Amino acid sequence: MGTRATYQFNLSNDAGAAPVTLYCHWDGYPAGAAEKLLHALLDKEGRDPIASFIIGNKEQAMFASGHEAYGNTEYRYTITCSPDDKADLLITFDSYEGDQWNRTATNLPLQDFIADHYGIDLYREAVIYGPDRWHTNASIAENAMSSLDEVKSKIKRWEVDLSAGDIETPPLVFMNDLVERTKTETSLNGDNETYMTIRRALVQMYFEHLHGKPWGSIHQSHVNKLHDLINECAAEDPIMMMQIQSAQPPFKLKSKAAGQRARLEPQ
Repeated sequence: MGTRATYQFNLSNDAGAAPVTLYCHWDGYPAGAAEKLLHALLDKEGRDPIASFIIGNKEQAMFASGHEAYGNTEYRYTITCSPDDKADLLITFDSYEGDQWNRTATNLPLQDFIADHYGIDLYREAVIYGPDRWHTNASIAENAMSSLDEVKSKIKRWEVDLSAGDIETPPLVFMNDLVERTKTETSLNGDNETYMTIRRALVQMYFEHLHGKPWGSIHQSHVNKLHDLINECAAEDPIMMMQIQSAQPPFKLKSKAAGQRARLEPQ
């Protein structure tokens, strides 16, 4: 649909830097604009939002001198950095109605605009870890390692409570959540190394600090999920398999032949 729109990016920290404006002839209504901006979020090469937008919409995006360069546009979208966090992007957009421009929204978080006009489920699949950041593999790895440190802290606090006689629930839920989140994020960016690192580290933490300890009231599903993770590591890493098999109390790996789930038995 020939709904013309301009997209102006003002992302520089330099107050004197000129914004970059792009003109697109097609699908400039909010749902179409949200899809175009989503293409930028799906860029896996770590490019900045302007380059990502151009590459994601290369069949129609053209440079313009500004919003006023074309007199027949129906929408104007202005994307800026948040003053509080330069990694957060805000969008202001205007629509031409009758004979004048009307402000529809001012400084709306870009993720909200995309979620509202293109679909929250697709947005959640595209925007990884935040959900309010433009991400590279380096930032995904950094966030994953930071979350791993949080799990370590939770394990330490749990051990202190346990030694004091308080049977608290072990932090398996946090461990499982970190695995699932990292798996999703790295699969979108093709960064399998970070996922493998996190997975291995969590399995080692389990055997160093949690194995054979009382489970408290934790639901069996969380135990089973971690157990599946341990089996995955053992199947792919011979050294890890030997460490698991030498664990005390003995840990029974799932039998491929039997196809049955082995169980983590509390001490």
